[in-house]
This record gives sequence, structure tokens and C-alpha cells, in this order.
Amino acid sequence: MKQTTEYIPIVGMHCAGCAAAVTNKLQGVTGVLEATAQIDTHSLYIVYDAEQITREQIAEQVASLGFSLILTTDETEAMSQALEQERRSSRQLAWRTAIGAALTIGVMIWMYLLGGVGERWVAPLVALVAYLYVAGPFHWRAVKQLRRGVMGMDTLVSLSTTCSVIGLLLAYGTEGHQLHLYLDALVMIPAFVLIGKWLEQRATASTASALRALLDLTPREASLVVGEETRRVPLQLVQPGMTVRVRPGEAIPVDGVITSQSVTHINEQTITGEAEAVERGEGDKVFAGTICLSTAIEVRAESVGADTALGHIVSTVRKTLADKPPLRLLADRIAQYFVPAILFLGALTFALWYWVVEPGALDLAARYAISVLVIACPCALGLATPTALTVAVGESARRNILFAEATALETLPRVDAFLMDKTGTLTLGTPSVTELQWFIPEEERATMLSLIVSAEQHSLHPLAQAIVAYGEAQGATTRELTVTEQPGQGLLVTTPEGELRIGRTSWIAEGGVASIPPCDLTGSLVYVAQGARLIAVIALSDTLTPHAAESIAQLKAQGKKLLMLTGDRKPEAERIAQQIGIDTLHAELMPQDKETILTSLQDQGLVVAMVGDGVNDGQALARADVSIAFAGGSDLATSMAQLVISKPDLSLLVEATEIARQTVRTIRFNFLWALLYNVIAIPIAAGLFTRWGLTITPAIAAAAMALSSICVVVNSLLLQRRIAHTCSK
Repeated sequence: MKQTTEYIPIVGMHCAGCAAAVTNKLQGVTGVLEATAQIDTHSLYIVYDAEQITREQIAEQVASLGFSLILTTDETEAMSQALEQERRSSRQLAWRTAIGAALTIGVMIWMYLLGGVGERWVAPLVALVAYLYVAGPFHWRAVKQLRRGVMGMDTLVSLSTTCSVIGLLLAYGTEGHQLHLYLDALVMIPAFVLIGKWLEQRATASTASALRALLDLTPREASLVVGEETRRVPLQLVQPGMTVRVRPGEAIPVDGVITSQSVTHINEQTITGEAEAVERGEGDKVFAGTICLSTAIEVRAESVGADTALGHIVSTVRKTLADKPPLRLLADRIAQYFVPAILFLGALTFALWYWVVEPGALDLAARYAISVLVIACPCALGLATPTALTVAVGESARRNILFAEATALETLPRVDAFLMDKTGTLTLGTPSVTELQWFIPEEERATMLSLIVSAEQHSLHPLAQAIVAYGEAQGATTRELTVTEQPGQGLLVTTPEGELRIGRTSWIAEGGVASIPPCDLTGSLVYVAQGARLIAVIALSDTLTPHAAESIAQLKAQGKKLLMLTGDRKPEAERIAQQIGIDTLHAELMPQDKETILTSLQDQGLVVAMVGDGVNDGQALARADVSIAFAGGSDLATSMAQLVISKPDLSLLVEATEIARQTVRTIRFNFLWALLYNVIAIPIAAGLFTRWGLTITPAIAAAAMALSSICVVVNSLLLQRRIAHTCSK
């Protein structure tokens, strides 16, 4: 089997029903393993066996429903073509909507102000234009879909307008029949539906703005260096190993290494989330989508297109949008039977009114039956989850929070306990000097600090690098020294003043230090001695991640149970836990111990999230209800995580939790609105409340149907504002 995953632009979809029709059609095709048509992004996510089915055959299946795929292998070109076709389709929709609205206004003026003058020739002409032109696309798509055994919104609109035409023909020239009832319905149904679809299309396009912004970060062209020349070429022609030139103000088109002998400043906010520009020079790594700010540079490409860090982010976002969390699966199951059920209810409504309630009242029975067909709205159900999901995933990506699975969005707000690894999660994993205690006179300290820093430069140990960084920050100068490193002990430094030992207590004791005075320093301790003379004790500790204590306090305020799980020594773990406010900790753990603690909490009925970044967190991440990792961690941790945060900052975890809570609330409201709308509107349309004077015409039913979909989309768009408001606090 040759499994292939693709995101292919799809043209011609106008509503969630269209997307559902494509999805249901492809899921039953041999060779297609997974398929999801997305109305928000107008794309098809598809996983298929290339040995059983080709892209062209997939396109034929989609074309049989009245839609088309853009099959070019160049993603940039595909997006360009899709955008052009969507613009053309939008113009056509706008034009038909304008004609439908004009006909609606014209018919109302003609019938109610002019008294229907010239009825014999005006009514047929208006009916012809409304049925064949304004409602034409509904008929065309409905026929194509019915031939494939698919029924959707197009079926209901086509059938209701067709019934109106039949009623109009029967009423034409017949005494006692209400000609205006059928003409109103024939003109206003497609007009109101088109107005709703036009507004819905514009609003839905806004829900995908964050994803489009991500796609637009990478330039379409690059300045390729060929010998002494530079040529502007399409980005797809750039391959790993080639060199590109990036001028100030331009976006870097590839992931690679700077090869030019120049220093520039780069805005890496799209990748790291840091707004402050960083300095980069020869040999430094740079990323696609980041901005070169000051000096032109040349970059040797290592990764291009989908293989770049930005490409992986876009791929993760797209995959998440194609996921189907439980509420979306429920909506799909309901939608599958929705249209057949409405057709049955429409026929039942006609039969009951015509033969039971008001025997022989054809106009009345037709009015209620057509109203039932029109007012029912499967699109609102179909839009309830994907529109909110698209907004949430896109806004999260803007904040450097990647939901790798949509189910994490639904589960995260229900988490009862967060289990957190220490290193790389609560702390940065990079030690720093917290205190330096001297045992020599102050006038000797500057010289000695320079000796210590000069010696530590010869070691790659993280503690040595931290001491060097501390010394440089203090302005210490360096010089050449003879240094011997004793693994597991420390450094032996030869100086004109004598041997200098830097390292463990046992190491300096070998040099002649008889006793070490007690000190209150905590963390990892490095001792410095010259012969029998103790010079200094350097305390180093891991640095807390930004906003750690504040974020822990916020999670505790939400009633979350917080536990620290670490393989580190208990005294150091207790120190970190006390600093950030975690009450429960487990130290000196093996990987299987973390998994055991997690499962014990799950056995108590708790929903548990694991936050980790190392290989030793893999077992616990795999068993967690929600697995969370920071992007700087191990490949194993990030590959298993359902939620990936781009930098070690716990405030982003708090933001992710709040985004998930707001999203789930929005989806539930959308879903509840769509269900209640149909449950309440359909009985009203069927005439069950006529005794109390509550009735509607087919035209009003069409307007209500259009409004119901718009309400769902607008509520999803408001999620964008709610997220911005919440995350700015």
C-alpha cells in the first residue's frame, strides 16, 4: 500500500451540506482511507492508497457531485487557481443574489401595489427567470447528487421551488387558487437562500483568516544565487543545498543556515513567539517565514516548503481542522438522516392537511409542505463545529499554540489534574548561577573570577557554560590557561600562582582542603580551591520558565489538581515546587513511575493531562487523556503530544485551556441553536400552531432558514473576539 496524504483545493462548495456530500461520497470509494471536505478552507483533506486510486479518479468522483478539484502539484499555483475560481464563483453568486433580490422586490411591488396587472404574461416570465436562472444551480447540483444517492440542502431548495412551479401551473387561470402564494414562494425561496449563502460565504471566509495568514507567511518566490548572479525564481524550484539571498524587509523562504559573513537581525515571532528581533550571523540557523530586518544575508537551504518548521505548523493546523471531535461526529450522524426525514415530514404535512385537517385545500396543504421543506436547515448543524474549530485552531496558531488533535480542544477544559515534568516544563533546563559565595578578600575576587571563567571555557558541561555566561555578564576577562578535565570530578587548572581545582567537594579535598565550612546555598554546588585554600562556592540552579508561578496560581484558582513528576533529587524538586506553588511532588522517578501515578489518578475518575518534554515522559504522555509538550523538547514527546506549545512558557498553557473552554462553549451553543431552531421551526412551518395564529409563508421560511446558518457563523466569528479578550487579560 502506498499511503498518500494531500490537501487539495476544492471549488464550488457553498455550504456545509456541500462539504458533507463530498465527504460522504469519497468515504465510500475504494482506495480512500480518510476524507474530509472543509467548507471553511474550501479544501479536501484526503488520505488514499495511490496504488488503488489516482488523484484524477478522486477528482472524477468529486466532479460527479458538481464540484471540482485543483490538481496541480504546485501548492502555490493550486492556491492561486482556487482563489481565482472562488472569486469567479463569488461574483456569480453575488450576481444571482442581486437578480433574486430584484425579482423579490419587483414581485412585491407588482402584486401588492400594482394589483398584479398583466398577470398572464408577467407571472410566467418571472417564474421562468426565478426557476431556471436564480434557482438553476440548486437544480443542477441536486440532480447530480441524487444520481449518486446523496441528498442535501440543494435537494430541499430544488424540490420546494419545483413544487411552487407545479402549484403555480395548477393555479394559473383557475378560480379560487392563490397564484401569489406560489409565485411568492418561487421567487423568494431561492432569493433568500442565496442572500443567506452570500452572507454565510463572506463570514465563513473570515473564520479561516488565521490559516490563510499562516500560508501567506512564506514568500512565493526566492532570490536564487547561481554563481555570481541572483535570479528570482518560484519557490518550488529551490531545493535543499541551494543558496538564496534575502534582503532587508524580506521573508526568509527556506529553513537553512546563514553562509554569508554578515550579521543581521531577524524577527522570529512566527516560530518562537518572541516579538523582539534576534541577532543572527554566519553558521546560525534561520527559519522560513521569519523576517530579515537589517542586513542582506545568504542562506543555504536545508528544508523547503512542507518540510520547513512553518510547513509543519501549517500541516498540523490543517490536520486538526480535518479531525472530527465527538460533537462533530454527532452532527454528521444527524445530518446523514436529516434531509430524508424532512422529505418525509414534508410529504406527511401535505397529506394531513389535504386529506385530514382541511380536505381538498390544495393551496393550504402546499403552503405548509413547502414551508417545511424550506425552513429545515441542515447547514446550521454542519457549520456548528467546523466554523468554531477553524477560528480556534487558527487563533491558537497565531499565539504559538498548536492543537495537533481536535479532540484535545474538547477534552482540555474537562481536565481535573495536570501532571508536570520539571525540567523543560517548569524550568528551562538551562542552569544559571544563582549565588557566588567568596572566601577571599574582595580585592582578589575579580582576578579569581577571570581565572574561573577562563578555565570553564574549556568544558562543555552545562554547569561550566552557565558559569562562563555569569562571568561574562560580570565583565570578567579571559586568558589562555592549561586545563585538564577530570570526568565526574572537575577541572585542574595550572596557573603561575599554583594549581586551581574547580568541581566537587571530593575533588578539592584531594588538593588539600581539609574542611568545608557550612553554607546555606541550594541547588548544584561547584567548589573552587587553590591548594588547601577554599576560594569560593558557586550555586547554580535551573531557571524557572516565564510566568511559571503566576500560571500555576491561575490553574489552581480554576480548581485544577497540580502535581510535579521528576527524576531529579528531592531537595531540588522541593525547592522548585515551593517557588512556583505546587503542593504535591514526586521526585527521583523512573519513566514507568510517572505512568503509574497517572493511571492511579485516572482510576479515581479524574481526567488527566500530562505536560512533558523528554523521552522519559513518553509512557505517561501516551496514557494521558490530553498529552502536552513544548516544541523545544524531544522529538518523541512532540510527536506524541495532542497539544504542542512553541516555547517553554506556562502562560501559553493557561491560554490554551481558556481557548479550549471558549471553543467548546461556542460549539455547544452553535449545536444547541441548530437543533432548537429545527425542533421549533419545523412544527411552526407545518402549521401545528395555526390555532393560536402562528403561521409562516414559504418566503418567510426561506428567510428564517438563511438566518439560522448566518447566526451560527457569526457566533463562531465572535469566538475570535472572545479569545482575544480573554488572552489579553
